[in-house]
Amino acid sequence: MKHVGTFYRRATFLTVLLAMLALSVLRVDAAGIGNNTVIEKSTSLVVAPQFPFSLFTDLETILHQRKLDTTVAITDKNAPARMFLDQNYPNPFQHATSIRYGIPQNTHVTVTIHTMLGSLVKTLVNENQKAGVYTIELSRPDLMPGLYFYRIQTEYGALTRRMTISK
Repeated sequence: MKHVGTFYRRATFLTVLLAMLALSVLRVDAAGIGNNTVIEKSTSLVVAPQFPFSLFTDLETILHQRKLDTTVAITDKNAPARMFLDQNYPNPFQHATSIRYGIPQNTHVTVTIHTMLGSLVKTLVNENQKAGVYTIELSRPDLMPGLYFYRIQTEYGALTRRMTISK
């Protein structure tokens, strides 16, 4: 771990100036900061869930401090700041579509397709994946035209979108 940054108070908040960024774990020394302090930052750091607050951040995000000793790590350049599930493209589609999603940390990922009534039609992904952005190429030979939902589920949450298969 490396010590980085300088802290100073201004009114009711504290600004963290990170003087050094490297592709390693950074320890932010926040000794003497009160319980309700807000930390402003403008770097591409992420707070991991095993540490006092598990809020994924990106540029210009404000972090609310929960504990004095917090470790912050720089995200992998390919890892998003938070989990996302993009709208499939093209939508509607006849023959093939792409589903893009991102996970900010290593986790078990399940991506499924459901009917409008919620019945499981197909499981596209059911495995442990590393943090990053993924694209699923889906062809429709085994799906009838109609409206469907596709869903990503991880241990940190779930997201759902709607897609249309045309004739």
